[in-house]
Amino acid sequence: TTHATTTNLAVTGVASTTSLTVSQNATVAGTLGIGTTTPSQNLSLGSGNLYIEGVSDANGTSTFQRNLAVLGDLQVGTASIYINGSNNSIANRSGGALVLQAQSGSVGVGTTTPTAKLEITSTDTNALRINPFGTSAGNTGGLQFMELVANGTNYIGFKSPDSIASNVTWA
Repeated sequence: TTHATTTNLAVTGVASTTSLTVSQNATVAGTLGIGTTTPSQNLSLGSGNLYIEGVSDANGTSTFQRNLAVLGDLQVGTASIYINGSNNSIANRSGGALVLQAQSGSVGVGTTTPTAKLEITSTDTNALRINPFGTSAGNTGGLQFMELVANGTNYIGFKSPDSIASNVTWA
């Protein structure tokens, strides 16, 4: 038949259809393949994309109303963001190295194996740049090293003057 209505649907063995609509609940005991006739996991997807519909904002970005659990690795886009389930890190795999390691709290820029809280491995002399935060006098960015005292507020700082005649490098 072209159309069928049933309260419960049970399939034993292999079943194939070109179109199936489930408007209530469905339970699959075993494996379910979409786009494949040989599912190897509880849910196996053949070639194509998986679209999970959520609530979209004005930009068309979908959000989940519940939690999403991914056991293992998750790749977003064409390998641009990669979440590694074995060490709980987030990495940029599309060329430049950027990694955030959740377990150690480390951030690596230019390296995927940071050994400090922030490690920068540069390919040129511009490893770190702090830009001005405004256009008014005194709005140059600064670098502060805080004192050891608990809740201390004193620091040693480095800050660029508003105007310099040429580049200055301390070696």
